[in-house]
Amino acid sequence: MRIRLGIAIATMAALLPISPVAQAQSVTGELNWGIRSSFNNYTGGASELRDGVERKGNTFSFPMESQSYDQAENRTEAQFRGEVIYKKYCHDNGSCDLDLSMKNPKVVITDNGSYIEATVSSKQYNKNETYAPATPVRIANLHTASAGFKNENGRIEWSQIPTSLTEEGNKMFSEFYTVGEGLAPVSFSYTGQGARPATNA
Repeated sequence: MRIRLGIAIATMAALLPISPVAQAQSVTGELNWGIRSSFNNYTGGASELRDGVERKGNTFSFPMESQSYDQAENRTEAQFRGEVIYKKYCHDNGSCDLDLSMKNPKVVITDNGSYIEATVSSKQYNKNETYAPATPVRIANLHTASAGFKNENGRIEWSQIPTSLTEEGNKMFSEFYTVGEGLAPVSFSYTGQGARPATNA
């Protein structure tokens, strides 16, 4: 009797509808971003790349960690891993006037605004303080309307997304620039689902 009851319960559970929720999954993909060309030219480029980041021409390539797409919310989240480190104008005691790290960038594409967030640590130039929030911060806004987008054969490709500097991103650069200034364009691709924001139309 217990066996029959267990089979009946399992059968009923299999027939129940599954709620549509965003699901994160391990996928293949990469993010290509040069961060800011003038900053790389001024500093002579990154001092060190960690955790899988590679140089590809004038950009840094970050391998994908995970991706999720919520169709009901039309929200894409793409988490990448890796760290880009700048250490310049260093002294004999090991300290550097410019000591900046940006790691594990995450791309978020939504109808209500798209952006990149990352974990950052930046010694504020000529100040005795370091900007190092405990959680990732939004460092760049993404302007997807004019960017290239493809959804073919289970692969999503975004290309040449214009970006602009946020207040937190400017803090990462020791406030050398102005909030709203352009950064390097962003391109990323992955196997999985995704869509343009409805506002792009």
